[in-house]
Amino acid sequence: MQLSKQAIPIHRMGVDKPLEIVFNNVKIDGWSDISKTTHKNEVHRDDYYLFLFTDSVNSVYVVDFEEIQVGGSSMIYYVRPGQVHFVSSIHNTRGWVLTVDPMFVEQDYRNIFERQFLTQKPIISLYSLFH
Repeated sequence: MQLSKQAIPIHRMGVDKPLEIVFNNVKIDGWSDISKTTHKNEVHRDDYYLFLFTDSVNSVYVVDFEEIQVGGSSMIYYVRPGQVHFVSSIHNTRGWVLTVDPMFVEQDYRNIFERQFLTQKPIISLYSLFH
């Protein structure tokens, strides 16, 4: 008996984003059920880097099947190409999303991101330490 596998979709830079670098503002007041408002939140992978820079955030992300709670102000987080991810909840969040095609990231920096496999947690930005 052969079991069927459900493939995890891949969002591709050239299809989802016409440019190789895209910068967007995010503002969500109250609770948002983004799973009902956009297909972008389905369980998926991207073929690009996704960087999140937040002024304020109260969200739960699932990355490579690990739940990561992100809360507070001035947080930085990233998702590498190929990581399975989605947002399970998001509440009162403000910030920016930067998507970058890997070909625009120098190999030395890609190596740094790739080596962070076991420690890929949100970090507090330096800005929040001084303000």
